[in-house]
Amino acid sequence: MKGDFKTLKCLVLFRRYDMLKMIEVVGRSQMGFSEAVKEAVKKVITSGEKVHFFQVLEQRGAVHEGKFKEFQVIIKIAVEYPD
Repeated sequence: MKGDFKTLKCLVLFRRYDMLKMIEVVGRSQMGFSEAVKEAVKKVITSGEKVHFFQVLEQRGAVHEGKFKEFQVIIKIAVEYPD
């Protein structure tokens, strides 16, 4: 995959009888924070993962010559853990 997001770490979350895996990814956009989140989640979904929910951990951005250059978010995404 492109450099739009990268996996930082994984952990396992138990919820009722389902077992979910939490992956931490970085989303980037030149449009805004919401778009960065949407693009990161879309990439995880298109990679074949079944996404249940996400949590935004951090937002940050870059400015170049007085203009917004990039918006970044770090999010945790809950995906199904394989049987």
